[in-house]
Formats: sequence, C-alpha cells, structure tokens
Amino acid sequence: MSNDDTAKFIGVSETLFKELYKSGILQPRTGKGRWERKGFDAPFLETKMQQIFSGPNVFGHAPNGTNTIARSTRVAKCSVSDILALILDGKLKAAGRLSER
Repeated sequence: MSNDDTAKFIGVSETLFKELYKSGILQPRTGKGRWERKGFDAPFLETKMQQIFSGPNVFGHAPNGTNTIARSTRVAKCSVSDILALILDGKLKAAGRLSER
C-alpha cells in the first residue's frame, strides 16, 4: 500500500501516518529477498490496530470523564505517537474507541 492508502486504511491523515512511521510505531515490512513484498499490508495493519485497541468498547462519542486521543495530546502536551507508544507498552489502556476503525 502507498502511504496515502495506508493512512486511509487506519483512518488517519497522511501527516499523522508519517509521524507514526518516524516514531517507530508503524514499521513497514522490509522483505528479505529481492522479490519479497515490502511496505505495509492490511493483515499487518489490522494486527497493529488490534494491539492498540484490543478489547475496548466502541462509543458514538467520548463518555464523560474520558478524552479522545486528540484531546489527550493537548491535555498532556505530547504527540499522538507518544500516547500510542504508552498504550503499546502497556502503561496506558484505551477505554474505548469512537468507531469500528
């Protein structure tokens, strides 16, 4: 997938996708052989999203007492990739998500 396709697949802007890539949250397959596929593919991205959002409820809007990731970045004065790194490291747990994607 191209960067634009990958960003659309995970539901983020291309700018945020680039931030996640540069921070190491999303790393493409490098391929060992000359003809082996490189880059991102749907199964890899689904697995990564499952790691981030495993188990939380799906909400239509953020419940009282919770923040979206975007709002959390403003409150904590950090980036989306910082918050996702905390979730992947098990130091922060997602309470839910706002859509199926």
